[in-house]
Amino acid sequence: MKINTAFVNYEKNITHNGYKLICIPYAGSGASVYAGWQKVMGSDIEILPVQLPGRENRMTEECLLSCKEAAKKIAYEIGPYLQNGNFSVFGHSMGGIIAFETVKYLEKTGKNPDVCFVSSTSIEDMSGIVRSSQLNDEQFFERVSKYGAIDKNSEILKFPEFKSIFMKILRADFNIIETYKYDGIKINCPVCASCGDSDPMETIGRMESWRNYVNSEVTFNKYSGDHFYIAQNLSKICTMIKKMIYDTKKKSE
Repeated sequence: MKINTAFVNYEKNITHNGYKLICIPYAGSGASVYAGWQKVMGSDIEILPVQLPGRENRMTEECLLSCKEAAKKIAYEIGPYLQNGNFSVFGHSMGGIIAFETVKYLEKTGKNPDVCFVSSTSIEDMSGIVRSSQLNDEQFFERVSKYGAIDKNSEILKFPEFKSIFMKILRADFNIIETYKYDGIKINCPVCASCGDSDPMETIGRMESWRNYVNSEVTFNKYSGDHFYIAQNLSKICTMIKKMIYDTKKKSE
């Protein structure tokens, strides 16, 4: 099956009937963060790495600034590849919130995922913080450094033109996070929430709040590592995802 949307990149051997996992990236990143997942996941699940506008092969396009806009576009563009109903959604950090909203749009159109996997993220009220759009570059850099979204020793920061592009993407993505407001609508599929045991931003305790946004059950997993624990635990995460999907389908039979 040929993918005919710019919202998917790095996909491998997508079939009409295969089980699909939509993977949404974290702030500042693109579909390439999931480029290696298919090899680790194996042939049971087909990875659909989401490519948002403004980054990597879509760098000439304007970045999206709203979570709901991003979710609506993802649901619309990827919807045609989910006709068999065998799919789940995964999102890390910013991607977790977008995944949650994407599931809402998909459920509205009768496409019901088995599981919404949210990683290193929770829904929180951001109205009390100064928005990143009001910070100058130095202040913004300090904020994203604390969040772990950028490493001050990163090679990309040594080249002004690349740094400028990267910071533009980060500003857009932080706007998605900071302007997000929960609309009171719960999703119907189960949520599986995971994080690293040394994550400075999220804990399982904080992520237990996901129970407030789901009409189904919520399960939790903790791994060794920080906010980007997925890089060191990919094999374990893929095994967990497959088991969670299998168990969910078994319950629905």
